[in-house]
Amino acid sequence: MSGRVLVTGASGRAGGVMVRRLRDAGVPVRAAIHYPDHDAESRATAVDYVEVDFERPETLDTAFSGVDKAVLITPEETAMTRMTEHLVRAAERAGVGFLVRVSFIHAGAGVGGPLLDWHREAEEIVAASPIPSAILRPNSYMQNFVTMYQPSIFTHGTFFTPMGQGRISYVDGRDVADAAVEILLAGGHEEAIYSLTGPDSLAHDEIADILTAETGQTIRYVDVGEDDACVALRRRGASAELVHALCELWLDMRHGAFAPTTDDVERLVARSPRSFVDFVREHRDEIRVSPTARS
Repeated sequence: MSGRVLVTGASGRAGGVMVRRLRDAGVPVRAAIHYPDHDAESRATAVDYVEVDFERPETLDTAFSGVDKAVLITPEETAMTRMTEHLVRAAERAGVGFLVRVSFIHAGAGVGGPLLDWHREAEEIVAASPIPSAILRPNSYMQNFVTMYQPSIFTHGTFFTPMGQGRISYVDGRDVADAAVEILLAGGHEEAIYSLTGPDSLAHDEIADILTAETGQTIRYVDVGEDDACVALRRRGASAELVHALCELWLDMRHGAFAPTTDDVERLVARSPRSFVDFVREHRDEIRVSPTARS
């Protein structure tokens, strides 16, 4: 494949890896980001970085110009459907030949509440376009433990979630990226939908045990409860609609709806998905407890 690939959400947990994988494969790649690229001069010259605003179609027309294929990753927020609509229309105007939409596992399956309904609506916009497409539906990312949970691990030796004892088949964002790149490079995946998970379904107490064993530091899990988590979201200024959506998602996670595993990663990349133990071993330097942590 010699045509240029656009990756939106290129600063994210999977999007950034997709950019690097495509670059390393010698594919011309354009990385769309949402903030001014102050470090542009230090980035690899093989990657064309472009600033976009999903709510400003003129920035999207610039991003899609000269693009052969595109990966569509949008923020998980109330405007997701509208953002996807803008992206797809820009892709159509530019004559893009193939789209990969990164969604969420179980989208449209009647679980996960409004957030997964928004993901399904976004999928439907992609599927209704005359541009051929494929859908990736990953479960929650293992990378959450070096991003959103790491601050509390560092300061308290603890991570807090409202998941109770619900099991989740977390997937490594690098496996999602590898799956997307395989689809882009190999072809033949038109109208396909893949659900991507890790190999194991883990409760968060088990995750805490793995973190403790692999880092050599005591790391605990505390279930903050759904109600307390929702209150915390409201205090941080999240909209009522987003709070409701996330709380519905957490409730279904507590009840095991996101526990099942699939073999779709292995089918796409011809190897087993990374386990959570593998992930922690590779990231143990990033998962640290402060010597002055307050328990």
